[in-house]
Amino acid sequence: MDCRVVDSFDQLECYEREWDRLAVACGKPTSRPTWLRGWWEAWCAPADRESRVLRVVVVTEGERLLALFPGFLSDGHSRLADLHLLGEASFWPVEPLVSDEAPRETFALFARALSNSSPSPARVFLRRAPAQAEWPQELRRQWPGAPAWLRRSIRRKLLVIEGPMSSEAWLAGLPRHMRAELLRLARRRAEAGLEVRCTDSRDAVRDDVHALAQLHHARLKRQSLWLTEGVEDTIVEAGRSLVSTGDFRLWKVVRGKELIAGALFVRAGDTSEALLTAFDPAWGALGPGLGAFVAAIRDELDSGTRLIDLGDGGYQYLQRLSNAEHPVVSYELIPTNLTMPIARARWFVTKTRDRVRLRTRLRALRDQNRN
Repeated sequence: MDCRVVDSFDQLECYEREWDRLAVACGKPTSRPTWLRGWWEAWCAPADRESRVLRVVVVTEGERLLALFPGFLSDGHSRLADLHLLGEASFWPVEPLVSDEAPRETFALFARALSNSSPSPARVFLRRAPAQAEWPQELRRQWPGAPAWLRRSIRRKLLVIEGPMSSEAWLAGLPRHMRAELLRLARRRAEAGLEVRCTDSRDAVRDDVHALAQLHHARLKRQSLWLTEGVEDTIVEAGRSLVSTGDFRLWKVVRGKELIAGALFVRAGDTSEALLTAFDPAWGALGPGLGAFVAAIRDELDSGTRLIDLGDGGYQYLQRLSNAEHPVVSYELIPTNLTMPIARARWFVTKTRDRVRLRTRLRALRDQNRN
């Protein structure tokens, strides 16, 4: 058994095949290396690159990768460095990856490796962990010296579609009036000359992702809290890598060559996530965004997907399309050491900032629902 901290993606290259296999086995689409490497290279360049330090903990046995903690320090030159999970604020379901064959002391190995790294983190942010997950508490208990202080912060709900089921069974479970509305809108779109297609080639990925991103930005008046700098480039690079395997599916409603609406879903094993959707409001009366989203869901279910993660529960149309909710919790872990008093004082500042961000997010969601 071997445990080490890796601070560059060049050193991680030898693990990428096993890393990808592990992410697929764990059902974590955006924890796959192609997503997190792309996010790191795009989001951390150029101004922030020197202050951010990769902190990926790998646990191996021989040539097998048994577990991986994908982290980074946001202020690596500080004596009070903060540790975050890769992809934070962009891809919500990023978590440590642990195989069924990993030893019971895996999180003790993670905690010891992170604690012994230099600089060691004064705070560890764990965003949007499943509420039923035990690993945040396990990381707290196993932190060297004494159990760390673990503070819960924001609670949210992810809307999901739980399967397995056929797309026809899913549609049958929707309210009758909604099924009638979907049929009516589909007929009107066809009469208007709109078609539903799927991006299926590497060459089309960049243009289609860019067109979808532009619709997203226009809808939110360039105030998107998710599609921030570097994320579009990450999606393009991951899409070009995964589109041929069917693990990157961008369903789009088009009129000729013009993209009217789109819904992007990504997959790992039997789990799928909805990453991005947008539509042109000029065509809003025909429900093109809903049409793309429904086409994506049907494709996922009919291809054997057991769980589709639709994201935050603030949108009414997602609430109507989902059949279950998965609560998630954000945590802040503070090691018990000499830096703890300062780190806890900083927690109050972070808590206030998070509340402001949450209010801004909820206000934006309400405005979108009204429109």
